[in-house]
Amino acid sequence: MGTSMGAVPPPPSPRKSWFKRNWKWFIPACCLFIFLLIGGGIGGILAIVEGSIKQSGAYTQALSQAQANPQVIGLIGQPVTPGFFVSGNVNVNGDSGDASISIPVSGPKGKGRVYAEAKKIAGQWQFQTLLFGVDGQTDRIDLLQSQTTAQTAAPAQSDPFTATPATTPDTTASSADPAPAAATAPTADPPPDPAAPAAAPTAPGGVIASAQYSNDPNLRCDLLEVKRASGNALLVRWRLINTGAKGISYDFDWPQLYYTDPAENKKYAFLTDSSGARVLDMWWGTLNPGEQRLQWAKFPAPPATSRKITVYIPKFMPFEDVPVGQ
Repeated sequence: MGTSMGAVPPPPSPRKSWFKRNWKWFIPACCLFIFLLIGGGIGGILAIVEGSIKQSGAYTQALSQAQANPQVIGLIGQPVTPGFFVSGNVNVNGDSGDASISIPVSGPKGKGRVYAEAKKIAGQWQFQTLLFGVDGQTDRIDLLQSQTTAQTAAPAQSDPFTATPATTPDTTASSADPAPAAATAPTADPPPDPAAPAAAPTAPGGVIASAQYSNDPNLRCDLLEVKRASGNALLVRWRLINTGAKGISYDFDWPQLYYTDPAENKKYAFLTDSSGARVLDMWWGTLNPGEQRLQWAKFPAPPATSRKITVYIPKFMPFEDVPVGQ
């Protein structure tokens, strides 16, 4: 007699892998992570690029001119504040370079954008284009033309190469100043001695000529004295004045301070002593509104036959055809 057997139970189902059990949330999470990683990397690169643009002289100079322009202030109000997401590029190679940037700005009455095209030549930024436009409007204001018009209306401050003195008297004294200039009223000059170098002009306030800071027109440089000194040296004195309503940061590189002698076609750097120390007294930092700083430097003197030189003060337009005094 046969033996009956019960039904054989089916084998247990194989356990699903971790991925099969969790793919519904794992795949979206991975996609989100990759998106954030890529987005953060791109954002970091953009932040680095924008930071380098904002540190350039082209950016700071274009922004300062827009902030001081009466037409810009009239359209969007004051203060004119820069915004984020500056676009464009700045390429610098030593004392040369080029820039093409667009700067968003805003004020109490609206928003706009500054458009700048510039080239860096001999360490100085020169703008080919500097425009401003209000958001939503197609019209553009030429800030370069506005600045030229303003300078034409005020010739006493427009041309840094004339001997027209600034109206601000020299009221700041400095213990480090080796030879203060005498501020005397001009008198009738005797007939010139052909064998002697020409004397530097003396004007009210002792100012030979004035120029504006390349990064902020509210910082002015007054050239006070250029004369021969003992030890076959040339003494140059100048003064920095903040004529604006806010602090202005000023810095420079030492090679930017020198003078040239057109007669000899030669360039002269400042003197150093036997230990290599610079024979000068120069300042850099933030100059507060209304603050003044007297500065001086000594250079090798040009030949006695050289009557006029061109003085280069860092970050200011050159002072050309400056007579060399005795």
